Amino acid sequence: MTEPTMTGPTSDPLECLRERLVAPGELVTGAVAGFDGGDVLVLLDGDAPGLPSGRVPRHELTWRDVQDPSDVLTVG
Repeated sequence: MTEPTMTGPTSDPLECLRERLVAPGELVTGAVAGFDGGDVLVLLDGDAPGLPSGRVPRHELTWRDVQDPSDVLTVG
């Protein structure tokens, strides 16, 4: 049995996460990728298409009492 070989340097997952973090108050843009129960799934600009970059809980969307996030947001 042969040992697997590395074809090149691999990215440090922690360093990749640090590159994506933003400072409090910093503005980021993106799009609604979908909904998961009361959460809004978002894809941040600059991230690879496919899996959502994150999620925003329903209670953080607006001051209004919103039962379904799709009442105030649409995919895209």
